[in-house]
Amino acid sequence: MNAVINQCDEFRGNSWVASNSDLDVSGLEKAAREYLDGFNSIVKKVDLQGTELKAMAEVGEDALSLSQVLMNEQQVSAQDVITSSFSMILGGLALALVVGALISITVTRIIPRPIREGVSFAEHMAQGDFTRTLDINQRDEIGI
Repeated sequence: MNAVINQCDEFRGNSWVASNSDLDVSGLEKAAREYLDGFNSIVKKVDLQGTELKAMAEVGEDALSLSQVLMNEQQVSAQDVITSSFSMILGGLALALVVGALISITVTRIIPRPIREGVSFAEHMAQGDFTRTLDINQRDEIGI
C-alpha cells in the first residue's frame, strides 16, 4: 500500500499530470491510505489476539499441571483407602476366624455331652444297674 501511495505522489509530480486537471489521484490516494490504516488496525488486532492466545495457553498449561498434581494426590489418597480397606478386611477375617473357632469349640463340647450321658446311662442299664437316673432337663432331643 505504501508503494501505491508513493506512486500517487510520483504521478502527481509528473508535469504532464499537473497540466491535465482531469487526472485527480487524491481519491485513489485517500482510499489507499484508508486501506493501509484498516490493514494496520487488523494487524494490531491479530497481534493482540496472538498475545491473548499465548496468555490463554499459559493458563491452560498451569491448569493442566494443577490437574496432574491433584490427580497424583487423589491416587495417593485412593491407595491409602485401598490399604486401609485391605487392613480392615484382614482384621475382619481374623476376627471371624477367632469367633468361628470359639463357636465350633463351644458347639463341639455342648452337643456330645448329653449324648455321652445317654450312652453311659444305656450301658449301665444294659449291665443291669437300674439304680442310676438320667437328668432330662433339656429343651431338645440331644439335651441342649
